[in-house]
Amino acid sequence: MSAKRVLIVDDSLVILEMLSFLLTDLGCEVVTARDGIEAIEKVYQENPDLILLDVLMPKMNGYHVCRLLKDDEETSHIPIVMLTAQDQLSDRYWGFMTGADEYLIKDFEQGDLIERIEEILKRLELTGGRASRRKSRPVTHMDILSQLNNLLDRKLYQSTIVNEINQLAASIQNFEETLRSVFRLLGQMIEFQVGAISIIGTPGPPKVYIYAAEAVHPSLVNQVYQLLDIPGTKWTSFQLCGEVTGNSPLQTLSSSCKVPLISKGAQIGSILLGDSRVGKLSFQDQNILRICAKEAAVVVDNARLYDYNAQLYTELENEILQISNIQKSLLPQANPLESLVEIQSIMIPAREVGGDYYDYFPLSDHELVLVIGDVTGKGAPASLLMAMIKTALQIKMRRASEVCEVISFLNQLVQNRRSGQYMTLFLGVFDLQERSLTYVNAGHNFPYLISSSTQNLQFLEFSFLPLGLEKSNRYVASKQRISSDDFLFFYTDGIVEAMDEDRRLFSYERLEEVLLKSCQLPLEQIKNQVLESVQAFCGNASQGDDMTLVLVRCK
Repeated sequence: MSAKRVLIVDDSLVILEMLSFLLTDLGCEVVTARDGIEAIEKVYQENPDLILLDVLMPKMNGYHVCRLLKDDEETSHIPIVMLTAQDQLSDRYWGFMTGADEYLIKDFEQGDLIERIEEILKRLELTGGRASRRKSRPVTHMDILSQLNNLLDRKLYQSTIVNEINQLAASIQNFEETLRSVFRLLGQMIEFQVGAISIIGTPGPPKVYIYAAEAVHPSLVNQVYQLLDIPGTKWTSFQLCGEVTGNSPLQTLSSSCKVPLISKGAQIGSILLGDSRVGKLSFQDQNILRICAKEAAVVVDNARLYDYNAQLYTELENEILQISNIQKSLLPQANPLESLVEIQSIMIPAREVGGDYYDYFPLSDHELVLVIGDVTGKGAPASLLMAMIKTALQIKMRRASEVCEVISFLNQLVQNRRSGQYMTLFLGVFDLQERSLTYVNAGHNFPYLISSSTQNLQFLEFSFLPLGLEKSNRYVASKQRISSDDFLFFYTDGIVEAMDEDRRLFSYERLEEVLLKSCQLPLEQIKNQVLESVQAFCGNASQGDDMTLVLVRCK
């Protein structure tokens, strides 16, 4: 049997380790993920032959992961085995409704789980397994969110063209408002006092939504609960509309009609209409409800997905905001040697969370550490690496003569993470008494040394490979004298590689032209002129990369 690549998705490290050990022993190549978002990323990156998918996970549960993958032509062929700790009928309904191929219980003691997985692997071998493998491609959190949005939009659109119920639902973005619209439309065709929709097969207890077309007594609602025949003894109730009050006359349900809501071959709940008046809900009314229920099921299911999508989007926005705030907190907030040196700095991220990093902090009462770098990637991994670099620098950096030793330590630190990331980094110590800069450049853009009096500029050359590319990299420090009328200009590649609408680069030549024209101005004005020149050059073109500037001059 050729080795099969199996993706195991579970938020429990214990389960991941156990399944990884068992599958490795079966000769499989194992890939793991800890949440639903990471699972989708790994599917597109690793091209697994089989997915073992937990149900309850952070960020996105297994049902929605399964639905998204089965909806995509690229991934719909991959067998998905849903794993759960409990064998409940509602879980099976929901798992198969979202497209799962198998549904297994996490039972390591009985051995049934491994036997079933072995059977699936044998079937894969017989069907050719990895014969047709697509190219892997990276996906981001926003790609997944976009895919979820696209899926929802398609399903909402398909449902809107069926009948008037769907047309109303297409313009509704809130789950409960969608249910209200369904009942309002039904009320135009069928006369009823109370309506209810139960939702089953989702994590947590079943949910019941009550719609009172007029004021009704609680006894009428209690009878509706009994007729819904909700599995289990506990459910969560929501009142959509109308008044349920003991001030109303005592009522007995004289007529009712309950129809299951079936979506993708699985029951997601039921819809019920009831009335205490004799002769209501005729045979024709019940037929109308059955016809409408078929379309309402699709609308309700899609609206539920839309609601989940909105919740996911909010959570992602909050996560991005938190990461952005963390990243801002890593940047220096004040000039620590203000009496000796002037500093102007700014970072403009291309997105909420960027990959640029800069820092400055005192080494002594007359020495200033200057750092600027660019991390590959964005988001939480980049912010985590920045925090590690910042902490390591402040702990390890003790004297100017140690810049090579410190940057070698940082290179080892990035290497040991084994994340595939690397980082350009310029590390220097500015001696403000001696007016000299001792530095090592690990692959970062050459800073400029600019003379205000002679209006000349030069690169601070000599550079080595970025951090993380090679395990053992020998660094050599350089030393540069700084005159009283000189200033240092540090930047990231987002400045020189900024593009206009015709995809032309701002370039080093344009940057140098701006610097020479403005070099006799105060640092803040030089900084502003550089930014204004870049923005004027780019016009309406979107910012493609983070832009960072740090200007330093002795007082």
